[in-house]
Amino acid sequence: SNMGGDDDDNEQQKLHNQQAAQLAAIEQEVKKQDLTSSLLPIQHLVDYYKNHLPDATPGFLQGANYLGSNYTHFRRVRGDGNCYYRALLYSLCEVCLKGQAPKEKFSALKDFITTSLKHVCQFGYDENA
Repeated sequence: SNMGGDDDDNEQQKLHNQQAAQLAAIEQEVKKQDLTSSLLPIQHLVDYYKNHLPDATPGFLQGANYLGSNYTHFRRVRGDGNCYYRALLYSLCEVCLKGQAPKEKFSALKDFITTSLKHVCQFGYDENA
């Protein structure tokens, strides 16, 4: 006799199906978000962490303040696991297409890319995100 094995299998299959449906719903919700936003004042980011996420990792507010001291605008990026790379590459393309990057600076680009993840992790970014 199976001693309830079929019931356990059915329950596990039911849980698996529920989990798959939840993941699909989350994925659909994420896909509704724009890949990038238009330029926004950097103060929006500082205010967001200060007013809407006061209990967030302190590094996020510190990072937002740091960005605010060096930049005037930012773009929101869809948080889907590729957000860091999308933000970095979008910014690089934007700088290059605007002609703001002299050709002799491109050799430093490789170094910047290889060290950028380490740099943002110092401000609370999760390397595995």
